[in-house]
Amino acid sequence: MLPKQERLNAREVREVLKHGRSVRGEWLSVKFIKTDTALRAAAVVQKSLARNATTRNRLRRAVYQALGISSHSCAHTRAKSVFFVNKIPKDLHELLPTFTSDTETLLKKISHTYV
Repeated sequence: MLPKQERLNAREVREVLKHGRSVRGEWLSVKFIKTDTALRAAAVVQKSLARNATTRNRLRRAVYQALGISSHSCAHTRAKSVFFVNKIPKDLHELLPTFTSDTETLLKKISHTYV
């Protein structure tokens, strides 16, 4: 799980959404702003994607857990980022492996993007 100190607050999320650049993966998309500090992130699941709050929370927690795993392998990524869930895997037991592979791909794209 991504520690609370490495998550964005509401003001930072609004800043990233207003000024950030986008990168899209198969399951997730991300808006980010490059910074000099370590990766800080937020996860968002739209109500139109999952009507039930418990499902949205489960998806959001899976993204945070995948970010916690992926941030160790992509420690050189320096950005404020907001991750969005684009679609839900059919098998909800496959959330973590699916989101982990997608977050690693997106973090590599972010680190190779020049701003």
